[in-house]
Amino acid sequence: EMYLCPQNDREREDPTMDRETIKPPLSGVCNYAAELEHLDMLMYSIVQHVGELGELDNTIVIVAGDHGENLGDNGEGGKGMPWHASVSTPLLISGPGIRQGMVHEGAVTTLDLGGTWLDYGGVNELVPDMTTMSLRSILTGDDTLPRRPHIWSGYDQWRIVVKDMPTSPEDPTITSYKLICCHGKKFTNSRGKSTYKGCGKGAPKSATPYPSSEPWQLMLYDTRRDPGDLKPLEFERPYVIEELLPL
Repeated sequence: EMYLCPQNDREREDPTMDRETIKPPLSGVCNYAAELEHLDMLMYSIVQHVGELGELDNTIVIVAGDHGENLGDNGEGGKGMPWHASVSTPLLISGPGIRQGMVHEGAVTTLDLGGTWLDYGGVNELVPDMTTMSLRSILTGDDTLPRRPHIWSGYDQWRIVVKDMPTSPEDPTITSYKLICCHGKKFTNSRGKSTYKGCGKGAPKSATPYPSSEPWQLMLYDTRRDPGDLKPLEFERPYVIEELLPL
């Protein structure tokens, strides 16, 4: 079913328009969904053409995004934030020798797509300055192959590191911890008193308030059990921060 996305609030509230025509109510979400539908059709046409050439069984297909997108998450839109909706990207990979129907719950980075292409293309040695690694160990389930021990990212005033590690000393179950390091922006009032404003944009209401008297804030989340970043753990598991902070 196809429908017309509303272009603005005025159009959405026009009582003369067919309500079934202009759903859903949020034009931004609607337009984004339309873009995804269009891209999906284009990707299908490419895969279909490769199949018609008889090369599909010899082709690895990768669908990936370069960043996430806040579409009303925690009342925000856009990207550039350290929260789940912004930093998590879609990544689907299929092809010969790749496990089917498998969902990898651990952390990976799109920076390793280059290494994956080179690996499957038969390139065994990278130039010294390249840090990309192959995802083959995850795609095939071969734990004897090298795998990146942790991933990192950052933008503007924040940096994050994500690592798969035991949940706690008492619980050996592997989970993924995300550490957010935020450097607050300094503001000085007319009296000369300085305060810092942190990474509050797009933050869940449950996030620990930024310490306005300190330039740095550390926030910790378990991304497997809490993918929405709703339960801060920095005070509960300081030993995890101690391990991740040097990375």
